[in-house]
Amino acid sequence: MAAWWKEIRVSSLFNQLTQSQFFMWRTVFALVHADGVVTREELQFMVDVLDDMPFTQHQRDVLKEDIAIPQDPAAMFQNVTEARDQATFFQFAHALVWIDGDYGTEEQDVMLRLKQLHIQSADLDTLLESDTGLELDVPQKQRFQNLRKDIPDGPKPERLHALLHSFKARFLTQE
Repeated sequence: MAAWWKEIRVSSLFNQLTQSQFFMWRTVFALVHADGVVTREELQFMVDVLDDMPFTQHQRDVLKEDIAIPQDPAAMFQNVTEARDQATFFQFAHALVWIDGDYGTEEQDVMLRLKQLHIQSADLDTLLESDTGLELDVPQKQRFQNLRKDIPDGPKPERLHALLHSFKARFLTQE
């Protein structure tokens, strides 16, 4: 049976792992432990990743240790420095928290904390200028176009940057 996680579009991102990508995997492995239970499916996922990804022997050893000794997902995530790796992490994370059919409170708390870390560290200007491979579906595009109509006059890119920075600031100040 093909591994479910191979369906997530990782393209050729992992021909040679960067440090950021390695910590993305460490964060994924740490997330498995968030609810205090490692299911057979989650364990199989980690074994498949170890078998299929081009880890060095040292990286493989570290990840094997991470399977046995839970790590702090937030501490691991802070070393995921590339926006594309952060986005890939969240693709895996969302699928992984549902693998056992139970998205528990502990997992929800960890995911919320990781999303907050992600927003705090996100460089919106760099994301807007880069090709992250993220796309809006048709209804999202329509809502976004309607939102853009309400942006005050001025050059479109600057207005969009200001709007996104405003949303980020509002999100970070909510409790």
